[in-house]
Amino acid sequence: MRKLIAIASTVLAATALSGCTLLYPNWGTEVSPSDSAAPSASSSPIESPSESASATPSVAPVLAKAEVVVFDAGLDTSGSAPMIFAMADIANFAEAGGKCILTFTGSGVTKSVEVTGLDNVNRTQCPLMQMPAKGLPKGAGILTVQYVSTTHAGNAPSVSVVIP
Repeated sequence: MRKLIAIASTVLAATALSGCTLLYPNWGTEVSPSDSAAPSASSSPIESPSESASATPSVAPVLAKAEVVVFDAGLDTSGSAPMIFAMADIANFAEAGGKCILTFTGSGVTKSVEVTGLDNVNRTQCPLMQMPAKGLPKGAGILTVQYVSTTHAGNAPSVSVVIP
């Protein structure tokens, strides 16, 4: 019971203080371009059935980098059913409507859950992301948090998790 109260207090405190810039230093981490969620542009034009129509190649928009910061992530076994969870926000801008995506990968199984990001002064917050651990393969797994919107994309460093 004490563990449940401690976890609940931690989650409430983190949520209440998540807008405070004093708690989250700007670590200046860089995501390599290969980690970007931006779709690649097509380099070959679409063939046209007639000579009078010309094909125009489409170019995907370049998305700005989202600095995704994970505050806590792992397996919560304190409740009636074990849950995979993550708490994160985007440190370099505030916007509403983007998607925060938590993905579990382990033993060839990939499962994701997404929530809608919320703007908060100078940050974008990801509400608590969680998924049941039931049905996930036992053993080591990896948790990743990604943010994607019409203007930004980014990934946080992966977090290890063990499913008992």
